[in-house]
Amino acid sequence: MLYEMVAIAEEIRPGLQETLHSAVGHDFVHGASLEVDRYWLESFLARVAGRPNTLFSDPFRCWLSRHDPPKWDLDYRPDDWGEYCDRSGYGRYDNESPEPLLIRVFLDQRSVLGAGGTHSLLTNEPEWPQFYEGYPIIYEIAPPAVAASIRCLIHWPWSDAADLSPNLPAVSVGRVDPATAGTMTGALRDRTTGKLFGVGCAHVLGVDGTQVFCPGPYEGRAVRSIGQTRWHSIAQLRQESGPCNFESAPQAGRLDAALVEIDPTWADASDLSQPAAEELRSVKHMEPYNLVQINGKESGFVRAQIAGVGIWKRIWVPDFGTGFGGERCFGGVFGVMGLNGDLRPIGQGGDSGAWIIDFDGCSRRWNGIVIGVLGHRTVACFADYLLREAQSQFPHLGLT
Repeated sequence: MLYEMVAIAEEIRPGLQETLHSAVGHDFVHGASLEVDRYWLESFLARVAGRPNTLFSDPFRCWLSRHDPPKWDLDYRPDDWGEYCDRSGYGRYDNESPEPLLIRVFLDQRSVLGAGGTHSLLTNEPEWPQFYEGYPIIYEIAPPAVAASIRCLIHWPWSDAADLSPNLPAVSVGRVDPATAGTMTGALRDRTTGKLFGVGCAHVLGVDGTQVFCPGPYEGRAVRSIGQTRWHSIAQLRQESGPCNFESAPQAGRLDAALVEIDPTWADASDLSQPAAEELRSVKHMEPYNLVQINGKESGFVRAQIAGVGIWKRIWVPDFGTGFGGERCFGGVFGVMGLNGDLRPIGQGGDSGAWIIDFDGCSRRWNGIVIGVLGHRTVACFADYLLREAQSQFPHLGLT
């Protein structure tokens, strides 16, 4: 379903940005995501599976992960959908029950709750749009999104490792000037040359030709060179006081990714040569609330679930060798949240580049990589898009 949601997000982005600019202002909104109501999704999938609503128990999630995605019917409504929407506070759109997809708008905490108390903007909240083209809008105040190579003090390790995937490393990597430290979980191999390319974030590993070290020099420990960055792709910088405009480069916001050609003499190269995943999960086969796991070098193993797709996100990225730091405009990304929703953070600085995989006990499937932190959620780019774009330069790349 995420594939259909990405298409809808691309379609509604320009109009939604203009609507929110008029009502709220660009500086107060640092992103929006498109999500599916969980109750609607459970009801729809239970009907497809021919079984009662099981509240997404683990067996039901496992069943979903092993079957091809159903043909989605966004016109479907549970029998009590209208009553449910009233109870949930969605309201009615032109006296009709709203769409099952919802828009979550992230308000910039610094602007709305800055020095001096609550901004007068909040007094105008009743005038803000509550729907856009039938999709209910939810507003959430969140700290600014930051690239996850910046350290912070949040740490929520997950200790129950019963169903974690084996062989999921969390190697610390980075560049020297400016010093960075992020996570490298897995690698791709060129099937014609046999060369191994570690996968990480561009804001950690730098532009093409950058020397990469392990551990990341930001940690201040003894390091050794492990290779050079050979390819990178990252979203465009946001213009000062302007919106995230994707018209000039509509695909540029999808990735914060880089490939490092691994030096075969590096002693720990064998860790990355072992497959972190056997398969790539395409966007067409990714669904909201799918169970995933992440192993960041700072947060350790974390179980999580896919939240939704980014309509757009402003993420602050430091200078990583380009000479410019600032907010970059991302679209076509996805969010990851904790198993119980947004109750606590699941990522922190240093986790950038960590692979997001799902594991059914037999096969590991690569979903994407962590690129940033937004409140209690992490922001990620799709592995599908990453591999396709990297193959434009290295046509024979594939999972190890």
